[in-house]
Amino acid sequence: MKNKVIRTSFKEKYKDGRLKEKGTLIDGVKQGTFVFYKYLNATKPKKVKLNKYINATYPGKPYRKRKTIGTYKDGRANGDYKIFENNVLVEEGTFLNDLAQGAFKQYRPHYASKNNIINRVLSFYYRKKRKAGLFIEGNYKDGLFHGELRFEGLPWEEDEFSICNFCEGWEDGTQTVWGKDGQIRSTLEWKKGKKHGVEKEYFRNGRLRSLRTFKEGELHGLKQEFYEDGRLESQWTWKNGILHGPYRERDFNDDEDFGWLQLERGNYFNGEKKGKYIRYIGDLPFKPKKGKDDPNWERGIHK
Repeated sequence: MKNKVIRTSFKEKYKDGRLKEKGTLIDGVKQGTFVFYKYLNATKPKKVKLNKYINATYPGKPYRKRKTIGTYKDGRANGDYKIFENNVLVEEGTFLNDLAQGAFKQYRPHYASKNNIINRVLSFYYRKKRKAGLFIEGNYKDGLFHGELRFEGLPWEEDEFSICNFCEGWEDGTQTVWGKDGQIRSTLEWKKGKKHGVEKEYFRNGRLRSLRTFKEGELHGLKQEFYEDGRLESQWTWKNGILHGPYRERDFNDDEDFGWLQLERGNYFNGEKKGKYIRYIGDLPFKPKKGKDDPNWERGIHK
């Protein structure tokens, strides 16, 4: 005689009385469709400095009710799942034995389209409304990002997308950012989640904007910045995250009436300027005199 199967409805609530999860138990084990709930508080906008040229303000998020729908077999998550926030799909994929496996997609919900403020290149500001739609597409392996991930509509530029290689949850390999025009905007090398190798950024005309070299997540080696016409602007040498070695710095204010320019060459030693230097401070346009007669040239020693 077969044992009678005991099927019961299951519900669990948070301490404040809000529903946490619901589904069906068969002989005390989760089976079939289960629904999980999380209640996420509103967040404020967050300012992030991406590099010398780009500051981004990540938009705040409203109060969200997150609902995850998945399938259980013998007490473990197995099968497709979908995650919603305020009834808007934000992620879908597959679980195998409680771990995300295989292809997945994450979506940017429409509430993230408000108040995204970007500051690009000196004091030029503009606003953009973020579009809802696909945000990340890739694969999981044993619950971790693995293989190529594609990121659509980057926080600092709506029309750019990135492809980055992951290995067991860590960025590992090359990350490339493209514009919708097909031109490369930047390239970066990763090793186990840390920047390792050369990072390059490009102007829209295809010329190099900046070059930085990393070792185990820290600047190590040459760092260069260029003008849009290809001329070198500034250059530094880094060692294990500290300025160390020759430098060439250029700073300016191109105001029509009060423009000025400062040039300096010398050496850093363990993060401090040391030894001989040569410096030019003068008005724009830059027209230094030849020889030693130009009073704007200064030679000295950093102690």
